[in-house]
Amino acid sequence: MLNSYTTRPAYSWSRSTLAIILLVGVNGVGHAQIYGQPLKDSLFGSMTKEENAAFTNASAKALNNAKDGAVTLWQSPSTRKTAISGQVYADGTAAPVAGNTCRKLHATFMQGTARENWLFSMCRQPDGKWKAASQTKA
Repeated sequence: MLNSYTTRPAYSWSRSTLAIILLVGVNGVGHAQIYGQPLKDSLFGSMTKEENAAFTNASAKALNNAKDGAVTLWQSPSTRKTAISGQVYADGTAAPVAGNTCRKLHATFMQGTARENWLFSMCRQPDGKWKAASQTKA
């Protein structure tokens, strides 16, 4: 279904992703909630549900299972002509937030020849899930 503001599918998040809360369970199952102001011309902001799920699952692997700097590739089963794919890796620890352990998550989003780099500060919550404390387009 198309809306009147864009030619992208109504489930596309291209106009609503300045910020993301990424919750990643210790078993590798992730959940994402997007909120914030519009971010124009952003690959990160235009991911479909399928692309976001692939990104979330790769983030879970990087945060929970991979060694620092170990790259996790992801590709979406999206039916879009040129799907967004990418890679993530976690490294070291970031400054604790509210007493929670935090890690840096580096993400690269790719679509055709376009490429975006983002840096997230992810903090483990008491229930074992990871939550984005901050994010920056690099």
